[in-house]
Amino acid sequence: MVCCYLPAQYTIKDNDAVLSKKEKEALEQVIKYQLDFYNKVQPEQPINPSDVSLNIFSDYGTYLIYQKENIKTTLHRSMGFYSGKNKEAVVCKDKHDKGFMSTCYHELSHFFVNTYFGSVPVWLNEGLAV
Repeated sequence: MVCCYLPAQYTIKDNDAVLSKKEKEALEQVIKYQLDFYNKVQPEQPINPSDVSLNIFSDYGTYLIYQKENIKTTLHRSMGFYSGKNKEAVVCKDKHDKGFMSTCYHELSHFFVNTYFGSVPVWLNEGLAV
């Protein structure tokens, strides 16, 4: 298992080392931005950088199995989800998926909203993620 610990100690599990250096840097920047934003919104409940977790799969079949284990269903054609069970954003990086980074940003948004606010209406959670 390969784990990348970025300078600010965000955990990005990239078991198959599919992330480019540019992608890692972009993800770190988005995580930092969201941490800064939400820690200003909820200063009494700050999230530590080490609490942020993004799990990346390169094999779609393995991703679907993990998805079923964590959310009790499989969302076919879905390339990402938020796992409340593991408190992590989960994304599949298929070699043909041009929307990979957008999916990462979307699922990280769900991570932050769910971590800070718990249950919120679906329209708000999805709206913020978009």
